[in-house]
Amino acid sequence: VSLAIPARYRARATVTVDFNIEKTWQGNPDNEIFYFLDREARKLEELAWDDATLDTVSQETGVDISTLRNGTLELSQPKDGGWHFYAYSSDPQQAIALASSWAKSFTEQTQSAIMDSINLDAARAGLAQNPTDATLTAKIAGLEKRMKGIQPGIEISTSQVNGLNAEKIGNPAWYMLSGAVLGLLVAFFLQFSSKPE
Repeated sequence: VSLAIPARYRARATVTVDFNIEKTWQGNPDNEIFYFLDREARKLEELAWDDATLDTVSQETGVDISTLRNGTLELSQPKDGGWHFYAYSSDPQQAIALASSWAKSFTEQTQSAIMDSINLDAARAGLAQNPTDATLTAKIAGLEKRMKGIQPGIEISTSQVNGLNAEKIGNPAWYMLSGAVLGLLVAFFLQFSSKPE
């Protein structure tokens, strides 16, 4: 049974996300802070499943994007703190590679989006000082195309992406029970199929 239905392994990588509420939420009503956190968390979640993020994982691991989205990868995150990136595979080394690659790709994409937000704010401030600057106008247009809407105050870093372990998913008792039942069925079938006439 274990050969016919191989066990799955799960690996977990972790990325630390800090929304820096004390800096980004100054002067705003406290009763709206939960809406802000929920909105920002959803933006980051979308970025985790973004084509560019998963394309990097696909290129590094050889697993196509549709497979990654359909049960191979799983995201579990609180609003602020450690975001856990899970990967599942019948090969423990592949599960480790997938989890690590996904966490790293997400971190790089988010850091890039943060830099785009910072550069966009600076370019808009520059354009306010010099409204006829065609270079700044073109730069703003390019940044707005790439814009992911990520707040510049967010801090993000990988915390567990190297030296990961993969744990076996599932209960070994299930294999023993299903093997015993299958063995009884085969024995029962052989007993009655070899009955002399």
